[in-house]
Amino acid sequence: MGYRSQVYLGVNDTAMKSLLDMCALHQQAYSLLFESFTPQKTKYGVFWELSYLKWYNSFPCVSAIEEWMRDMTDEREDEFGFYRMGEEFGDTEERGSSEHFYFYPCQHVEVDFEALDKDRKVEV
Repeated sequence: MGYRSQVYLGVNDTAMKSLLDMCALHQQAYSLLFESFTPQKTKYGVFWELSYLKWYNSFPCVSAIEEWMRDMTDEREDEFGFYRMGEEFGDTEERGSSEHFYFYPCQHVEVDFEALDKDRKVEV
């Protein structure tokens, strides 16, 4: 089981070499970004939607990506965008400021209940 997140990552073309250099040093990060999920080429870069993911810093693939983002934040923050949304309401995290990847979080409600047999109708 474990706590799952939706993770969105957009990387401008200008930062792809840096990301690929990091992936060359961290095979597990490469595997996550290019084998477990399919990146989408955009007009100005590459976009990932990483669904139902355990985003734990203790995982080598996650810690390598986190470290890459920390390094990018110092001088190249405008070359990537990152948004993580956890299972619990309000558990969100956003980094980067790329004008080519802007995230608009939305809310929805899930309802869990035990249904009756399909043949039973509500009587009014």
